[in-house]
Amino acid sequence: MKKLLILSALLLVACQKPTKISEKEVMDTFETFFEVLDNDLDSFDAMVTDDFFIFENSRRYSKEEFIAFVKSFDIVSSKRKFEDVTIDSDFNSAHISLKQYGEFIVNTPQGKTKLEFEWLESTYAVKQDGALKFKFYFSEAIKTQTTNLETPQQTFEITDGQSMCIIGKGKGQDATINPYANQDVSYAVIENIGSVEFQIRVASTKKELTQFLIKPSDTVVVTLLKNNILYFDALTQEKVDATIKYTIQKDALPPPPPRG
Repeated sequence: MKKLLILSALLLVACQKPTKISEKEVMDTFETFFEVLDNDLDSFDAMVTDDFFIFENSRRYSKEEFIAFVKSFDIVSSKRKFEDVTIDSDFNSAHISLKQYGEFIVNTPQGKTKLEFEWLESTYAVKQDGALKFKFYFSEAIKTQTTNLETPQQTFEITDGQSMCIIGKGKGQDATINPYANQDVSYAVIENIGSVEFQIRVASTKKELTQFLIKPSDTVVVTLLKNNILYFDALTQEKVDATIKYTIQKDALPPPPPRG
């Protein structure tokens, strides 16, 4: 009887067909791969084979080289979208081809920058110890775009109770450069790094005027509409010291701009 049970079990196992890797398992693993890449690089080893490599930027990266390449960016945020995904799988491996769109906000010496990419990609994964792991990745950028979201900080001073046009009158008359002056909305982040307060005035084409004080050590944000003119006024004979930088990235601003 015992021999019969063993024989039946062996026949049952022999009759079972191997299970093909499902598209859901492939896609779940693929999405986890990028979740780890963007948020948990220390776990990247668990997603790939020991001999993993990627071909990107017209060169071949080993696993270690690729991790170092990703870590070289000071990434603030990342967004990814996958389209035209095609999956081919068998019992032990899977191949994926797709189009990927990526948007990344990164810190650079020139300020925050938005990097946008469109890639054509393919990847190959194999089963190891019951889990899918990526063995190879190919990525070719077919479109790229770089947008500076803020300018480097500019420092200036006002003396002898003078007023200064900071931006809005044009080349040769403005004390600073706002590269986003042609945008409908941009922001000026202003810090009083001196010991005396000073006044800011924002004039519009409709002759409307907004003004307010900035006290020592305060940082404020001024919303600038296209064609606005921004003035700084020294209120005493003492020297005014301030910094200013321009940005179009609303999410990274300090507290809301004051309203005068």
